[in-house]
Amino acid sequence: MKRRVFRSIGGMLFLFLTACAGPGERLPVTLSYLDGTPLASVPSASRKVVVFPLEDKRKDPQVIGQRTHIFGQVDTFESATPTREKITQLLVDSLRKQGWDAHLAAPGSQPQEITNERVVTGTLRTLWAEATSHLGYTQIEAHFALYLEALNPTTGGRVTMRVDDQSTPKVVFFRARSFQETLNDLISSGLKGVRLTPSSAAS
Repeated sequence: MKRRVFRSIGGMLFLFLTACAGPGERLPVTLSYLDGTPLASVPSASRKVVVFPLEDKRKDPQVIGQRTHIFGQVDTFESATPTREKITQLLVDSLRKQGWDAHLAAPGSQPQEITNERVVTGTLRTLWAEATSHLGYTQIEAHFALYLEALNPTTGGRVTMRVDDQSTPKVVFFRARSFQETLNDLISSGLKGVRLTPSSAAS
């Protein structure tokens, strides 16, 4: 009899918690470039770079992931600032750390108008993290994919780059910060690998 009572109470509790699971929250995420190294010394004129805003090929430009709670509630995560603008700025920050004199393109300017600086254009293909909570842990699966092209107008040299990184951390106590840290680690790792010149070429 006690076993039946316990099962009944457990079933009622599960139904109660499931019924109470609302549509979830929409939570802002601050994307950042994580690198504590200081900026490189003042770059030479030959290392000037202008970075144009990335194209965003994702279906929803603002949403960057979701978390499914153990009882079905789904939270949606959004970039606190427009995603493509933020990733473009983080790319500029990364290039500056590498010693490039990088800056954003002036509003309204076109890549073909630049004749005395390297020109970087690109496309944001994927930026998404899926967190699924289970009993005792939450599994996060994150993916960051970026296509970039760097053109040296002086020589006509062109370098193409693909960033395609994934991460699958598991956390015991999930917080919104866990989601944010996972994406920021992934973005930073991918951007640190961006190189504007072939490995065998001089800058």
